[in-house]
Amino acid sequence: MMDVIVGNAILSVPENVCATSKKGEDGGVWSLDLEFTNFTGRVSLKRLIERSVSGQGGEVVGIVRGPPATTQPATVAPTPTVVEEPAPAKPETPEPVEKEKEIPAPAPAPAPAMVEAAAPVEAEVAPVAKKVEEPSPKVATPPKRKSKLTLSKPKKQLRMSDFGVPRKDGLVLDMPMTNGAAHAYKKREGVRWEAAEQGDMVARCGATAALDASGDRVYVCGGLGEEGYLDDLWILDAATWQWTKGGSSGFKKRAWHTSSMVKDKLLVFGGQCDKPQEMREDEEDETMLLGELALYDFESGVWFDAHTTGEAPCPRSGHSATPVGETKLVVFGGMNDEGKFMNDVSVLDTVTWQWTKPKTKGSPVKPRGYHTAILVGKKIVFFGGIGKCNWAFKEIYTLDTETWKWQEHSRNVQGEHPTCRVGQVVTALPDGKSVLVQGGHNPDDNETCYDDAYVLDTQSWRWVKVEAGEERPTARAGHCGVVVNGVLATFFGQDGQETKMRDVWKLDLEQVMTLAN
Repeated sequence: MMDVIVGNAILSVPENVCATSKKGEDGGVWSLDLEFTNFTGRVSLKRLIERSVSGQGGEVVGIVRGPPATTQPATVAPTPTVVEEPAPAKPETPEPVEKEKEIPAPAPAPAPAMVEAAAPVEAEVAPVAKKVEEPSPKVATPPKRKSKLTLSKPKKQLRMSDFGVPRKDGLVLDMPMTNGAAHAYKKREGVRWEAAEQGDMVARCGATAALDASGDRVYVCGGLGEEGYLDDLWILDAATWQWTKGGSSGFKKRAWHTSSMVKDKLLVFGGQCDKPQEMREDEEDETMLLGELALYDFESGVWFDAHTTGEAPCPRSGHSATPVGETKLVVFGGMNDEGKFMNDVSVLDTVTWQWTKPKTKGSPVKPRGYHTAILVGKKIVFFGGIGKCNWAFKEIYTLDTETWKWQEHSRNVQGEHPTCRVGQVVTALPDGKSVLVQGGHNPDDNETCYDDAYVLDTQSWRWVKVEAGEERPTARAGHCGVVVNGVLATFFGQDGQETKMRDVWKLDLEQVMTLAN
């Protein structure tokens, strides 16, 4: 395959097609010479819709074209000069033909111009042309077919910026070997992120966000800032996208905790914080893990420790806490204060405030932390994270919240799955079966962060990478994500140099599902 640029168009042509682009004498009309093995003709990009390909019964049925790039001349009405452009080739004397005999095939580029020459000249040098074409692989072609310019889905997307053409303006012609037809399509843009108001929050990572039961407000608490752990609470109005500061009385500074909204209750569990000076054994012993359950009172704006019964999970960070229904919270895995990763399951009943450990069936997920756990239907989907090794996103488990049975789906996983990562944002999509994974960093190289996004269909277990447009959040990990009225809001995080961030971005999930499907 080779690429040919015509104005603001990019042509991708196979070896059995020769393509040459020319600019009209007026500087405003581009034309294209195409030579298939079974037909030849000239195509004017301005007049493709108005006239068929000449000479071989070809038919033009449509073209997709963006506005002209700023670096290209403005498009003007088609003129006869486009058709008569090869006219200078007619006065040529036999002397150039003799040169062709001396050098049979110096370069493939002039081939279309030769085809445009008058028929008598071509007949005179027919033996030479036959001799030149015999060793060429272009002779082996499929049976003659009508060649049409049709709309098609791209087999491979190219970056327009690589060719100096604005991404939104590019036109790509794809001529596959399968049928010899030329296909035109508009270069598909990626999902469009939109920057939102940042508010006065301190830049941070490792914070959490939860949407209240009414869907009107998002509560963001804690995290790790440039100066240390944080205990503040910020509230985002879902209607105006304005930020206000909430109460932080009674809340311990922490990061890498979980924040969950169970009906009308905001629950924060676990996390890590600074260890009091009197408890430190050495200079490196700076942090400790938390195990209490913090409950936020919306009316008074005060935090307090919830009094629970039963066997509560041990202090941990990097765990998951998944709301199930209106009365349950399922806590899984994470890392304990000995640095060991776990795979235990604990369930909190928010009516009785009792912790229980259900008896699970089947082979459970291997011990891990900083993983993903998200409820889809009645099952919690688990993937990713770190433990004795970095768990790939191709290894997927589900836990049925009614039977408490584990099931592995790794053998059924298809498509291009994300690379191993931690600190990603994961959210359920409105279709009720898919989840979106965005960002994160490489656990083997903390300086490598990602800005990509993937969608997992939990019915087919197929991963699809979702391309992003030019404007999008910078690569990061440890950021927050929550869905507000069909829009994913992401904020905070840190880059590969551990620089904390405070910017806020919005992403319409409908367009994500459209591109993923």
